[in-house]
Amino acid sequence: MGVLRAATTARDGRVTDDDCIGFMFAPHQDTVYQAYLNPLGAIWDRRVGNAKQGHEENWDGRFEAQGGRNEQEWFVEIRVPWKDIGLSQAAKGAELRMNIRRHQKSNVRNAIWVPGWSHDPEYFGIIRCK
Repeated sequence: MGVLRAATTARDGRVTDDDCIGFMFAPHQDTVYQAYLNPLGAIWDRRVGNAKQGHEENWDGRFEAQGGRNEQEWFVEIRVPWKDIGLSQAAKGAELRMNIRRHQKSNVRNAIWVPGWSHDPEYFGIIRCK
């Protein structure tokens, strides 16, 4: 914890210069919603479309985040409104493709839920609503 990097506090600031957690949500094959959060709860996000749509760097979801740390760990919580990631509701049986990445800037290491950090939803894990 002594080498943890966490300085960014501004929305859409340079969160990836800090230790951070990245999320990619894909309710459909043509759009990915991406967010990074640092231990201070700062958020950087964007919408990534297909080749025709392109990246929307100025897109902001109505995400809410909170971060914190203690002597042994750091943590974040994120609230993601369904509508902001292209879903009308979390209906029973609904599927959402997702991937998670922990970026450790302090020691240049990463951990990825589904290996192969890509914007292609085909390579994401699947979350099923019950």
